[in-house]
Amino acid sequence: MRRIVEKLWILFVARVLMSVGFSVSFPYLALYLNKQRGVPMQWVGAMLAFNILASALSAAAGGALSDRLGRKPVMMIGLLSRCLVVFGMYLAVDAAAPFLVIAALHFGSSTLGALFDPASSAWVADELPHQERVRAYSFMRTGGNLGWAIGPAIGGLSAGHAYAGLFLWTSVVYGLVSGLVFFFVRESAARQAAVRFRLSEEFAALRDPKLRRLCIGTSLLGVTMAQLIAPLSLYAVRFGGLVEKQVGYLFSLNGGIVALFQVGMVYLLRRRRLTTQLMWGSLLYAVGYATVGFAQGFWPMAAAMVVITMGEITGAPAEQALAANIAPPDQRGRYIGAAALAGQAGWALGPLGAGLLLDRFGPMKPSPYWLGVAVVALAASAVFSTLRGLVADTEEGVELEEPVELIPAI
Repeated sequence: MRRIVEKLWILFVARVLMSVGFSVSFPYLALYLNKQRGVPMQWVGAMLAFNILASALSAAAGGALSDRLGRKPVMMIGLLSRCLVVFGMYLAVDAAAPFLVIAALHFGSSTLGALFDPASSAWVADELPHQERVRAYSFMRTGGNLGWAIGPAIGGLSAGHAYAGLFLWTSVVYGLVSGLVFFFVRESAARQAAVRFRLSEEFAALRDPKLRRLCIGTSLLGVTMAQLIAPLSLYAVRFGGLVEKQVGYLFSLNGGIVALFQVGMVYLLRRRRLTTQLMWGSLLYAVGYATVGFAQGFWPMAAAMVVITMGEITGAPAEQALAANIAPPDQRGRYIGAAALAGQAGWALGPLGAGLLLDRFGPMKPSPYWLGVAVVALAASAVFSTLRGLVADTEEGVELEEPVELIPAI
């Protein structure tokens, strides 16, 4: 673990800061548009779904671009462009600009910002061997969720009256992270030389049956994971008896659990196959979101969040590591980008379904909407179970026991 920390500490700090910056403002955008500006939930859900789908395509492009242009240049493009676009969101919210203006800026932030993740994930895969990648990705997720433990609580205190300033804070943080990456992250030594662009090659990775099966599972899991941001916050305030400040506490609980237990969970599961971890994580998601359908008030909702977060720390690092492990060395960015595209496509469907169905089914207990989300998580677990037979033991990233030398009989 010491070697992982030494290699990744700058990206870890960057993840902490990016997560603080993002979680201060963006989780409250849906509440701002719906409650303060009177934008219908269906419009908000459609905006989020469209933006997530666009960012999914951008993530796939970012992975492929990082194979050709390098990991660091693509990371820098994502960070700097998001810094500028989020500053535009600050100006738009401060001026109470029309919904379409805010939606267009949010689209730019989602699309350009999505270039960073696949490039940085490919950088990690370049620098570390198969068996260390799941721990490396869990370390990176710990940084991101440490930020989630801080940012939402800050944002929740201000969200009721100072939305614009939250986006200014986010823009400043992304500018700071851009400087850190520029000065302290070197280009990956293992990156292949740039190759000529061919559109047909961008889809060649999907010929791999392992990647196709992984993409199906991650898309279903993405539908489930997408509920954590806008749908859950809208449901908690409108039908769950919570106020904005308590929603911030829920997100901080999620981030705090991941920050405290992510690395420890990966250590406990180090001898379990990555596909098994994905199966278990999906099952925990199913239990957690089914519990949301029965919850009323802060503490029952917090209990559901604990179970959801346990699903997150069990499955999410394994998803990234498996995509990197099954990829040929010269296509890591492309494989990671394809898996990100599938997951983000699922994320796009989540808010869209919430916008259409929460108004109708939200007041019901138990909520049919959240029980439906649980069924999707069960389907993801089933898909990951079928992937086990396709993935080699070395690609599963299992850390084996040290061999015991037998003492020969005298």
